[in-house]
Amino acid sequence: NAPCAICRTAASMKVEESLFVGRLAVVLAPVSGDVIALPGAWREHPDTSEGASIRRAEAKTLALARRRPLGDLGEEYINVVVPAMPSFDWERMPGPEAPLSAPPELAVLPLLKVAPGSLDAAAPSALHGVASGVRSALVKVRGRWWRLKGCGNGTEGFPVEAKGDAGELNVRGCCFQHTADTELRMTALAAEALAAADFDCANQPVASFRYKPEAEWPLPRIDRYCALFETLGNARLGDHLIAGLLELLPHVVSEPPGKGFEEVRAAIVSGRACADPSDLWPTSMVTSCGMPTADVASQLTKSGHALAESAPPLADEMGGKIPADLHDTWNAASSVLGSELEVGREATG
Repeated sequence: NAPCAICRTAASMKVEESLFVGRLAVVLAPVSGDVIALPGAWREHPDTSEGASIRRAEAKTLALARRRPLGDLGEEYINVVVPAMPSFDWERMPGPEAPLSAPPELAVLPLLKVAPGSLDAAAPSALHGVASGVRSALVKVRGRWWRLKGCGNGTEGFPVEAKGDAGELNVRGCCFQHTADTELRMTALAAEALAAADFDCANQPVASFRYKPEAEWPLPRIDRYCALFETLGNARLGDHLIAGLLELLPHVVSEPPGKGFEEVRAAIVSGRACADPSDLWPTSMVTSCGMPTADVASQLTKSGHALAESAPPLADEMGGKIPADLHDTWNAASSVLGSELEVGREATG
């Protein structure tokens, strides 16, 4: 336990921040290569006009060529593939690059995830962060969070593995020039669209890393890239928010008395006006088909049934599901929810 109120508050803030950025610790060390700033401008994709036909045909040929292995690069590449996106590549306009907004720790050399107990991890220039999936990581530098997308397959570096349907080989853990540039450009366009609607974008493009081939790297004609972003967090709608709510739901909404969840099912059927009440589609299928979902709460109220909501148990009563450093955060949130639910019940009689 922290010895003073200020330390306890700082520790609590750090724990709460971990809920938004992740909790699986990683270490990144600088390696040989280049840090590439964003271009001053991107060339727009060729349109369908006659004047752009030649450039459009060349761009199409380049994109479609990736559907096949890279045998043109040499015999050792005859069964090697790279991601083939169904789109044109984004081209960088010639001229001065955009100013590099990354801090010095990220602006000199590329970073690569390394084993925590290794000599590289013990170097003063190593940075500590959190994993984001298998190939990416987040690091906090000078009070801001940065996302490195493609900085190593775990701590394996960039292994070459047979992952294709016919045993094709591909490089794991990194981006490539065309995929990194697409990530950077499309993120910028998404940020512009969100800003126009007065929303923040979780990521802002910053730069890319190009890793220098080591002597033992078996595919020196394939450049490995990492896309760098400034980021607001790492919590994702499906993996974290929805999955967390589904995990929490049994502890917050108890099974209703009487016929259990039959009333809930009947309320959904009524709200959707199902032709066959016995054939109730999953909500994910309904939404993917563009069909309306049901206001279940409203239908339950009309039918005279209700689901009783309560605060979840305290952390000690959750069977070890809550990490020890999150107990105080969990208990405080549970207490607030319980109080608010009680106020709501009193207001509704």
